[in-house]
Amino acid sequence: MNNISFAPVILFGFNRVDLFESLLTSLVECEGCSKTDVYIFIDGPRTEGERLEQLKFTPLINMYSSCFSQLSILFSSENQGLRRSLIGGVSSVLENYDSVIVLEDDLIVSNNFLSYMNKCLNFYKNNNEIASISGYTNEISKSNVVDNYFHLRPCSWGWATWKNRWEVIDWDYKPTSFKEWCLLWLKCKPVGDDIFRMFRHLHSGKNNSWAITWTINNIINKKMTSYPHLSKVSNIGFGVDATHCVSDNPFVTNFKYSSENNFNLLKEAKTQGWIVIKFNLYFSNLYKALFKLGFRLKNSNKGQK
Repeated sequence: MNNISFAPVILFGFNRVDLFESLLTSLVECEGCSKTDVYIFIDGPRTEGERLEQLKFTPLINMYSSCFSQLSILFSSENQGLRRSLIGGVSSVLENYDSVIVLEDDLIVSNNFLSYMNKCLNFYKNNNEIASISGYTNEISKSNVVDNYFHLRPCSWGWATWKNRWEVIDWDYKPTSFKEWCLLWLKCKPVGDDIFRMFRHLHSGKNNSWAITWTINNIINKKMTSYPHLSKVSNIGFGVDATHCVSDNPFVTNFKYSSENNFNLLKEAKTQGWIVIKFNLYFSNLYKALFKLGFRLKNSNKGQK
């Protein structure tokens, strides 16, 4: 770890101070946190209750300020929504850095999260086939040979990217003809049954997701995402207070706290058929229907010591 550079970490919060504290607590336990610049963006409140809740952020964050190389906090004066807040926040930090690591307030990370993400960023920085690094994975299978695998679908649950990959994203992309919509559907189908539906919902006003535009751009341009076989991130934010994930968590992960910092990464960015099949199962209409009927692969894991 002494020979690699440390990317800044961007944290996005809104009105869940308790979850934000869990995120910070896990992040300061990571090796390399003292070498890491941290930027925190808090979106503006929609109600007086949210404004009062946000007053708790400053004293909480100040408790952790000495744990990082530097810590900056930006409170928005208006409610931008996650899409505007995240795109603007990541873009502003990348004006001064070549890469970033991004976390939202409903996540916790393993002890080796920063080690893993920074090694991947350094290892793949010159491979333009790879657009992003994911710290999260659904439970696929633990490899005894390598620590990562590739998929065409990016992930928004603890991820990283480089300035030159982020700057080429067309955030206003929208098909302009029926034929173009059909071609996009064909490109999305092998990556998950939900992608095309979420993108249509974005443009019909049913969601305001930044991640679906990021995903569509990556699919169109055939860019890969590197995933760990053993998840470094867990999402603990499902429930009634969540902005988007108000139901139970359907995604099974093999997350656990770990201090292992020796990672063997694949040199070539290519997918493996059996991994793609199992990965895509989580995002299929069949699995969604079975989950609603009470089917579970197994209990989701919020983190094991």
